[in-house]
Amino acid sequence: MPARADHAVATQRTYPSWGYWFDNGGDTMWEMWELDSRSRDHYFMGTIVQWLYENVAGLRAGDEGYRTFTVRPDARVGVDWARTELHTVRGPVAVSWSRIDEAVRLTVRVPVGSTAEIHVPAATRGDTEVPKGVQFVRTEPGFAVFRAPHGEWHLRGRP
Repeated sequence: MPARADHAVATQRTYPSWGYWFDNGGDTMWEMWELDSRSRDHYFMGTIVQWLYENVAGLRAGDEGYRTFTVRPDARVGVDWARTELHTVRGPVAVSWSRIDEAVRLTVRVPVGSTAEIHVPAATRGDTEVPKGVQFVRTEPGFAVFRAPHGEWHLRGRP
């Protein structure tokens, strides 16, 4: 599903959505969106938890043990902040971001032996503030992309 469709499925309360299921007594994934679904205990159409980790917070593993990983937060309208932490074999990986006025402030914790590719929401590279030790890699539509080694990094972008 495109990101905007995921956001609607996760936040709306009308058919079809997770909110619709919840308002109608659902506490699992159902086989179908309709209320008369035969089975109501499925890992159907993914889970909201995975969407929150990978899309809203933006944390995605690059390889086993998080030797490499990507941070690409979804800081669109309707979501003002996200925070997640995961304990890996190398140590804790953490991402938090918040929208303050027109800027997105992003904090990423990279454990020893790991490298993070961080996608900072920004129109251009010039619309970012990054600390020394973080290396510019490229730009993509809506993001300036950086590589960061072990440490805790505070970055800022203006989408």
